[in-house]
Amino acid sequence: MTAVMGTQREELQSAIITLNEPNAVYYSGQLIKGNLNFELNKPLHYIAINIQYVGECNVFWIEEQIEVYNGVKQKKHIKYEGREEYFNVIHCLSGGDGGTCVLATGPHSIPFSYQLPSNIPSSFKGDKGTISYSIVVRVLMTGFTNQETTKDFDVVSPADLNQGGDNIKKPVILNFEETSSCNLFCVTRPLSVEVKLPASGFCPGQTIPITVDIKNKTNLELSKIVFEISTKERYRSLQPVSAFIPPEDVLVSIKKGPVLAKTCKEYMWELKIPEFIAPNLENCSIIDVGFFFKVKIKMSGCMDDMYDEAEIWLGLVPLGSSGVSSHPLAERLPIAAIPPATPPPPYESPQMPPPYIPNVPNVQICPPGPVLFPTVANVVDKSLAYGSKSSPLGAFEIGFRPPGNSSMPVPNHPYPDFEDQIHQRPDLHPYPEPAASEPYSGRPSAPPPPLKPHSLLIY
Repeated sequence: MTAVMGTQREELQSAIITLNEPNAVYYSGQLIKGNLNFELNKPLHYIAINIQYVGECNVFWIEEQIEVYNGVKQKKHIKYEGREEYFNVIHCLSGGDGGTCVLATGPHSIPFSYQLPSNIPSSFKGDKGTISYSIVVRVLMTGFTNQETTKDFDVVSPADLNQGGDNIKKPVILNFEETSSCNLFCVTRPLSVEVKLPASGFCPGQTIPITVDIKNKTNLELSKIVFEISTKERYRSLQPVSAFIPPEDVLVSIKKGPVLAKTCKEYMWELKIPEFIAPNLENCSIIDVGFFFKVKIKMSGCMDDMYDEAEIWLGLVPLGSSGVSSHPLAERLPIAAIPPATPPPPYESPQMPPPYIPNVPNVQICPPGPVLFPTVANVVDKSLAYGSKSSPLGAFEIGFRPPGNSSMPVPNHPYPDFEDQIHQRPDLHPYPEPAASEPYSGRPSAPPPPLKPHSLLIY
């Protein structure tokens, strides 16, 4: 995959970023490798060539509020915003010693590599928020000018259902019971329906067998039974603190029936999950995505309709499998294998000089030397940030929540008074401080440069 330099100057004839994954899709914990390729039609005088890796989540929506002042109604628009930053790292690819460097005329290719944190969420683009990842290359020229190019890439956080806990392997059982009588003097007759799924965890593209045991001893028929898989989203803002839940989306729905009166029979029906790459947002604290299996039973006559639902988990690696070769969209997944759950030996990064950063805030400055694996992202513990499920924002939990599957370190990430809390609590700092002898160890306070919008791989 390539990205072309956005602002052309006469010093650079062309500049592209190439990545080792042709679809620009990576697993969390995977090593990114690539090259900055360009050709010069005359010598290039520059100060430094820096590369920046950014992973972030942004939530935003506007709500209209009606206020009354002295009997006059006025509309007020309230903006709700939230942001998480998983990593923000700058490496220097060339130069960076404070002096002027020169590249000769002709083609050039500068390699780079970065170890993605193992606990970052999947890329996502929703109604009120996105999770995006990008690479930004900046060429700092002499004369206080620069050029930059941005390359977006996607991350798939691989949810292996085999490692998600025993609850994912347990069947889903929904029971419905009702009684029927035509009037006060008639004998009541029972109706019972049991709907069963073989497990609670599935993968997109799979066909779910639904076992339905119906004991209808009434004189009324079941007009129809509707089976659905739907998705729910929830967005949390941090300024001001609030939550937004859009209407749920139905991914797939089938209708069966009718079932005649005085019928006792067991049915076997099938429901195929649509083919897509399900996002795993377990390590995102301001966006939740959950999947639900729903059953609606429509009765005839005077009996009330019945409804129930249960949360299911959609992952990347199905139960009983050890890889993604059977995934219906395997061609859109990374070519590399899923990184192992246990950290491999430390990855030795290329020896590079410290980045020359004249005015970039709140980034991790990487000195030369080894970069240990795994790099840990700034992940917020939702239970600590938003309280228990009895709190207004935690009335229910949705999303991929395999019990007993949280084995990654989860450091606190204060927001929004980040700098104030860092001075009060040095242990909360998410980035290691460079040694005092290293150049450019300060943290300037200018606002970060804007990044291009991220486009989702799947949706």
